[in-house]
This record gives sequence, structure tokens and C-alpha cells, in this order.
Amino acid sequence: ANLSLANLSGVNLSLANLSEASLNGVNLSLANLSEAVVVFARFEAARGISEESKRDLIQRGAIFEDAPGDRSEVPTGR
Repeated sequence: ANLSLANLSGVNLSLANLSEASLNGVNLSLANLSEAVVVFARFEAARGISEESKRDLIQRGAIFEDAPGDRSEVPTGR
């Protein structure tokens, strides 16, 4: 799914399957991503994500590209 530039502020995305989704430039302020499937979901310049949430999402397979050359991801053996 391409959710780039979407305003998802306050949206309940718990348990959503966001695998391989493009979430570039989204606003996720107060969004609930608990238990969402985020393997290979790409978050570039996403707003409203705390550092703690970002670390959690990365551990669950999300990819963050916040700045040129900054590519935070955890290999999942795919």
C-alpha cells in the first residue's frame, strides 16, 4: 500500500498489516501502531514517531530513511 503523505494522526493501526507499505512523509502523531505488522514497511521523513516507537518498529522489521544515507533496518532473513 502507498500511504505516502497521509495524515494518520490519531488513527488506530494496531494489528494492521503494513508489510512493504510506503509510509513516506506520513503524520503518525498519536497513531497506535502496537502489534501492526511492519516488515519491510518504509518510513521516510515520517512525523510524530517517538524514538522509542521508532526503535520498536525497527525491531519488528520497519525501515527508516530519515536523512540521506541514514538507513535503519533490522535484517529479517528475507
